[in-house]
Amino acid sequence: MSQLIELKEEQQDASWAATERSGTLSLISAFNLCYAVDAARRVGLTSYLVEHQSIEITIDPGCQLGDPHLLSHLLQYFAIHGLLVASNEGYKLTSRGKELFSNVSLAQIGFYVEAYGPVVSRLDALITRKATYGLDVLRDGGALGEHCATLFGEYHTDTVLRALTEIDATTILDVGCGAGQFLIDACLRSPRLKGIGLDISAPAIKRAQEAAADLKVADRIQFLVGDAFDIDSWPAECTSADVLTAVGVLHEHFRDGRDAVISILNEYNKLFAKGLKAFILGEPELRYDLVKNDADLYLVHIFTAQGFPHDRESWLHVIGQSELSCSKVFCRPNAGPRFNFFQLIPSDSATIGRRLKDNRAPHQERF
Repeated sequence: MSQLIELKEEQQDASWAATERSGTLSLISAFNLCYAVDAARRVGLTSYLVEHQSIEITIDPGCQLGDPHLLSHLLQYFAIHGLLVASNEGYKLTSRGKELFSNVSLAQIGFYVEAYGPVVSRLDALITRKATYGLDVLRDGGALGEHCATLFGEYHTDTVLRALTEIDATTILDVGCGAGQFLIDACLRSPRLKGIGLDISAPAIKRAQEAAADLKVADRIQFLVGDAFDIDSWPAECTSADVLTAVGVLHEHFRDGRDAVISILNEYNKLFAKGLKAFILGEPELRYDLVKNDADLYLVHIFTAQGFPHDRESWLHVIGQSELSCSKVFCRPNAGPRFNFFQLIPSDSATIGRRLKDNRAPHQERF
């Protein structure tokens, strides 16, 4: 029998203990697990597991997931993390695995790994100016739109519809609509609604049109190419809307200062003279903490030439300096990422002055 000799040296033991206390091992584990889960999503493994609740150890050839040898070891890796449990036939999904492989969890992971991974993996080049965002480095816009649509549909579509119930809206104009998921979801949930989606990206509009056709709502939604921030260039169809929505698009203009955002709000105010009833402004907020991946949202905004999302109080101050007034704020404090939806209407100069003077807050509704 071989003799086991355990070597202990105070300095080396202290060094390793410090590494463990620092959280390094957990960081490495979380990093690799995120990439493994995102890869499993992209090859269809997570959806297969959710649908079947289990998988044979040999990997069902019919599911066409890839190399059986690599996939069998990936399943074992997931079992080590408690996402699967081994059985005689193969692996079964655990309760934690069901939650991690849910659409919302996968979208949250995909938002950072797939959409912003190309940026985060090149932070060194961006910091040293060896690369420039927008030229050498780009986020994955398609993945961003896909994962944001999943998260928005789960948490925020109903919030916007709740805001619209008091307005008696019939037609929504969604500027910066991307692939159109919000309008499609809204029209599917409310048969009386019609929608107009506007986005500067022709590929995104094409994708939205195809999705609307697939889901049988193309007769109630028009998707048009246009600049969300240049209302004079909008197609004539846009004037038929009685509600304007802009979700997650205005904060990018904070890179040019608050006056730039106020100017855009004032431009949108002109639409009320053309029959607009309300403007629903939806924006994520940063509070610079570790709640709901706030710090991670901060990180990706640092390196992507965007303006930073503002918190609720800051937005209310900016709105108060514009020609618009906020009557209500809708939010879901138990959902992430944190979002506020401001219900805006025109405000005369006297009202603006009073609100700025006494810092009067609008009514807030939390779900």
